[in-house]
Amino acid sequence: LAASRAAMVGPDPASALSEMRRQQSARAHLSEPETRVLETLDAIGPTHASDERLLREVGTSRSRVVQLLRALEQDGLVMTSRDGRRKLYGAREPGVAVADRSGATAR
Repeated sequence: LAASRAAMVGPDPASALSEMRRQQSARAHLSEPETRVLETLDAIGPTHASDERLLREVGTSRSRVVQLLRALEQDGLVMTSRDGRRKLYGAREPGVAVADRSGATAR
């Protein structure tokens, strides 16, 4: 358990706590559609912007969902990966630090 916790939050508890607080603050300032996107990702797991469940829950167009996902990614609340040509989005676990493109961890 301690090893999985260390892998999730990193070796420095102070920086992990700081990251959790930053994420909580970012979540507190989300718009209602951003909140729906994040809650849906929490419920269904990683998915692409054209997922019918995501579009149905958010109640908007794919292009608007993409805009919301990008904003959430910039806030460090959503992580991305690739599945072939599709970009998958998933809710970032609380306390997991965001790495920039160079691989350095953002604080």
